[in-house]
This record gives sequence, structure tokens and C-alpha cells, in this order.
Amino acid sequence: MQSAIYKGEVSHHRKQPKEHRFSYNIFMMYLDLEELPSIFNNFLFWSSKRFNLAWFNRKDHHGNPKNSLSLSIKQLIKKMHGVDFNGPITLLTHLRYFGYVMNPVSFYYCWDEHYENIDYIVVEINNTPWGEQYSYVLDTKGESLKFDLEKKFHVSPFMGMQQEYIWKFNKPNDEITVLMKSYENDKHLLTATLKLCKENITSKSLMIVLFSYPFITMKVIFAIYWQAFKLWFKGIPFHPHPKHKL
Repeated sequence: MQSAIYKGEVSHHRKQPKEHRFSYNIFMMYLDLEELPSIFNNFLFWSSKRFNLAWFNRKDHHGNPKNSLSLSIKQLIKKMHGVDFNGPITLLTHLRYFGYVMNPVSFYYCWDEHYENIDYIVVEINNTPWGEQYSYVLDTKGESLKFDLEKKFHVSPFMGMQQEYIWKFNKPNDEITVLMKSYENDKHLLTATLKLCKENITSKSLMIVLFSYPFITMKVIFAIYWQAFKLWFKGIPFHPHPKHKL
């Protein structure tokens, strides 16, 4: 089984125009999309097909929910890079818990047929409160898991659009690490880090994470708005959504 639980910490360190940092303990599910239809069949309170206390809802992710998520991601790669990708895909994400979901970012790792090398990484970002979703499709070119790219999607009203990102990943194994840095006019504004450690999926491990983090969705939502309030209180410049106004 490729699917697993990953537990660890997410941290943000803003450097400009005023310093601000925070970190939270979290867990995320790492799901092989080929295993997804049956992965939770024998586990109480978990489901990939219907409502449950912990529920993978196809509608929360990219593409037409009538199509499989694997097909939708492969179609996205074809659209963005003109390549027919046919390898396995694993997804690092949050599920719906107690009926609610908040997924600031999910990561799709698109592997070769032997799960040895990553050909593409799809970064699926959701913003709140606008409820929009955007995906960056990153081509490793068979070499590097470090990417430089231009910001194309409004995420935070305290971060402008004229920015560049540096994303750095590892190959998921016993650990998953993701590093994101943002720059504006060559100034380093923010570093965000995700560091997680693997746990196998068992009845016990699923029960532990579900009831150790029973309101993780609420925790994520609260953290977003609480940190936004502190940034506002510090006088960080506000950047309205280029298309919408609150």
C-alpha cells in the first residue's frame, strides 16, 4: 500500500515588511489515487464513497466530479504541458472531517510506473473566503524537485500578486518536506515549511488521528483568520482581491 498518514508541523515565517511567524501541528492523508476507491472499506468512520466522520469527497478537488480524480489530473497535465501522462498519482491532502473541509494546499505527486521518480507535481491551492481553486503544474523534467515560478493566484490579502515563488520538494518516503519561499522585487518576503513523518494506515492509527485532531478543519480555518487578524493589527499592507471585494 502506498497510502499513509503523515503527521508533523506547518510553519510560516514572514520577513517583510514586519516579522511574523507561527507554527501548528497537523496531520494530512497521503492517498494513492488507484487505491482510493477501496482504501477505507474496512475502517470505521472513514470513507471515500459517502459521508462519514472522515470523508474523501471527490467534489473538493480539481476537475469534473463525474470523472475520476486521476483522470482529471492527467487531463490537466495534458492541457498544460501537452504530454500524455499515464503513471500513478499520490495525493497529500486534508479530507472532510465531521462534514467540513479546509484545504489551503494539496499536492499531487505524479510518478513513473515504478514509483521511483516524480515526473510532475501539481500544487492545488484554495483561497478563503472566495472559495476559488487554482493548480500549478510543475514539470520536474526528470531532474529537479525545485521550481521557480510566477505567482498567478490570489491567496492572501496580505500578499500582493507581483511575486515569485521558489518551491522545493522531496520524494515522499518516511518523511515529506515542502519548502516555499516568496519574493517581491528580489526581497524575500515569506518562507512556509511543511515537515511530516509517515505512519502506516491501520484501524488504530486512523482512530488516533481522527479523535486526536477531531476539529482539524476548524483549526485550519481559525488559524487562517487568527493570523490574518494579527497581520492586520501589525499594520501589514492590505491587498484586495484583483477580481472581488469583501
